[in-house]
Amino acid sequence: MKPTSLLPAIFLLALLPSCTPETPLADAYGNFEAREVVVSSEVTGKLLEFRVEEGETLDSGLQVGLIDTVPYHLRRLQLLASLQALPQKKINADPQIDIYVQQRNNLLREIKRGEALAQSNAITPKQLDDLRGQLDVVNQQIASAKAQETISNRGILAELAPSKPNSNRWKTRSAGATCSIRSREPFCRK
Repeated sequence: MKPTSLLPAIFLLALLPSCTPETPLADAYGNFEAREVVVSSEVTGKLLEFRVEEGETLDSGLQVGLIDTVPYHLRRLQLLASLQALPQKKINADPQIDIYVQQRNNLLREIKRGEALAQSNAITPKQLDDLRGQLDVVNQQIASAKAQETISNRGILAELAPSKPNSNRWKTRSAGATCSIRSREPFCRK
């Protein structure tokens, strides 16, 4: 017999010991089900603390973590500072209006004088009409200054209204940013 014909026989003899079962059989077979639970936070941020170990039993609503609240606190301070600055941005047209009122008073005095002079034909009717025209212009300037003040201040105060609830929302968020189990019922009971 040739040595090459013995080669397959030796190979089969070498594989024979590896076919014996050395590991024990499984105790059970079947499908395993896992209940998935979402752990979420009310706000985003850096997770500073997370007190949960794998396999630990937790109840719904339990605080299990802590999120860094410094960015929310700084944002709240920024909102409060802008709220305090808004009233200072209001436009006060009173000094300009006071100037126009003084001009109007001067024109009224000049018109009385002009009417007396017009009766004695010391001035022409055109000069009196010019004074009355100047009075109309000053009255319109007063009305315009008041309207501009109202419109500008309305815009500034419109910024104030939505910012107040925002500052309270940021206060709430920065006060207690925590992670908790959100489920309709506890997924595990102790």
